[in-house]
Amino acid sequence: MSLSKKTISINIAGYLISFVFLYLTFKDVNFYEVVSYFDVAGLVYIAGGCLSILLFFVIRAYYQINNLQYIYKNLSFLDSISSLGISQLYNVILPARMGEIIRVYFISRKHNAKMASLLAYILIEKLLDIFVILALFVAISYFLIEINYDLYVLPIYLMGSIITITLLIAIYLTFHKHFLKFFVKISPKKISLIVSDLNNDLRVGLKVFKSKDQILIGFILLLASWVCIFASYVFVTYPYIILLDLPAYSAIVFMVFSALSFSIPSAPGGIGVVHYGLYLSVSLLGGDTALNQPEAVAAFVISTHFFVVLFDVLIGAIIIGIYKLNHGRN
Repeated sequence: MSLSKKTISINIAGYLISFVFLYLTFKDVNFYEVVSYFDVAGLVYIAGGCLSILLFFVIRAYYQINNLQYIYKNLSFLDSISSLGISQLYNVILPARMGEIIRVYFISRKHNAKMASLLAYILIEKLLDIFVILALFVAISYFLIEINYDLYVLPIYLMGSIITITLLIAIYLTFHKHFLKFFVKISPKKISLIVSDLNNDLRVGLKVFKSKDQILIGFILLLASWVCIFASYVFVTYPYIILLDLPAYSAIVFMVFSALSFSIPSAPGGIGVVHYGLYLSVSLLGGDTALNQPEAVAAFVISTHFFVVLFDVLIGAIIIGIYKLNHGRN
């Protein structure tokens, strides 16, 4: 099978997955009634969400500059934020989050850098994001399981999750050679080769971190960027949290479920999978009480996904426009 046929097959599979999840999300919804719930999200909340994502881009630009400072000393703020704008824009338009590959190409072309080392760094960056998502997921799972909720316990569970995952990463970094040798022995040849290549990429990616100050600043910027994402979900979802009578911490659950849903192969923009992730989070948070208002839930799911994607597209397009004004078409 040629590469083009494989790509077409993957795209078709993604659209089929999206269709299935769209059906599961909206199968009991009367769309004529959904429209009446869209005006719940006021302009102030939308503007707040947009500003939060703009601040996210700014922080991530400095995060990238900090992490790559020993490889690309001349990486400017404009180049950094432009690469992120291009990446986020194409992640929405193209399947399989191909925007990350375009970001690598953009930086490597601008700075005559090796794409392999940049790809390795992007892998580390994404693993750190997964680390944050997993820590948050473990923390919120307490609230999704327990009947009585104590909001002050969330930071304790979050810190416990972060410490646990950090220890697992430290154990891997210390004993990864032994883990790799053991895995190669017990695994089929093809799988062991894939794992070996992944391990090598991780080691190359980790070489960008050369000082404690760099790591500390990077960690602070990473958390700050996720705070901005959380703020955007607070702004966008707060009116619906009130409407559906959901718990105060619901926004963080929506953020985590959306982030996890985006990792599922689907049509561009996470269509279907993110909708169902948000629907599932409402069912876990509000149970039958919230789901007895299927049209209100549908409006929440559609508007939240729309604005999250819109913010990325809008701000990404603005950043690219500013870059072109400063550098011309090339």
